[in-house]
Amino acid sequence: MARAITRCGNVQTVAKTWKNDAFNALCPVLQGSLDPEERRRVFRQMLEIDDVIDPPGTALHDLTMFYGKAKAVPWQAYPVEVMDLRAGNMV
Repeated sequence: MARAITRCGNVQTVAKTWKNDAFNALCPVLQGSLDPEERRRVFRQMLEIDDVIDPPGTALHDLTMFYGKAKAVPWQAYPVEVMDLRAGNMV
């Protein structure tokens, strides 16, 4: 959910069909917190925004992405469902 509709995700960067500042403010907390209770609370708030307060649409399918790479390869996952291995995407 968060990967697709955050400010870095496909819905806001490519399609530009939805934006919610409260949802966007919660994403860094969910990604950076090590406290399970805080993560649950934030995720519940995000689900409430996504499902009830301001739904961006209906997800018919969620493409899960798993990557494997050598530690020496300076590559970071792209925010959309594309594997961009061109030199400009290497970090």
